[in-house]
Amino acid sequence: MNKVLITGVGGDIGQSIAKIIKRELTEYIIYGTDVHSRHAGKIITDKFFISPYATKENYISSLLSKIDKYEIKFLIPTNEFEIKKINESLFL
Repeated sequence: MNKVLITGVGGDIGQSIAKIIKRELTEYIIYGTDVHSRHAGKIITDKFFISPYATKENYISSLLSKIDKYEIKFLIPTNEFEIKKINESLFL
């Protein structure tokens, strides 16, 4: 079973990606994160987590912890701040 983590799943882009994966790639387990839970993203995903803001020091460690713990194979960041933080962390 493939596992994908979509960050910013509370936004329209994250929710749209989750819906497409759920419809087209039925063998995937969808994990989602966002900074709060007042959105439909938590319903669309199979497992939802509250995430720290990308500007927080523990953002990357929180993300990597989930990827490791749940053996997630694919990461799809959808928020500009998260994309920037992940990109910066790759080149430290």
